[in-house]
Amino acid sequence: MIRSRALRGIVEGPRLGMRNVKKHQYLARFEGVADRREAASRLLGRKAVCLVGKGRKIFGRITGLHGRKGTVRVRFRRGLPEPSNGLPLVLIESKRDLKPRD
Repeated sequence: MIRSRALRGIVEGPRLGMRNVKKHQYLARFEGVADRREAASRLLGRKAVCLVGKGRKIFGRITGLHGRKGTVRVRFRRGLPEPSNGLPLVLIESKRDLKPRD
């Protein structure tokens, strides 16, 4: 269970190089972030969690901006499963945010 006040987003796809795919880096877009300036002030350096399958979580960190429309680059500890487009992301302050409230 994730707290409802957390900022939510989706994975748009892997970061592509000229000849290869960066396996741990993905591009993501978050709700309520409209442009580059807003993404820089609200998202850079924050932790994110990708919710994969039945309760499986993959942790990452927002490392940079991509383009002008608020898309960010997220580096995960491990790679995401192959059809990663559209997977949900949630920003968290710490791992305590992932536990249900009492």
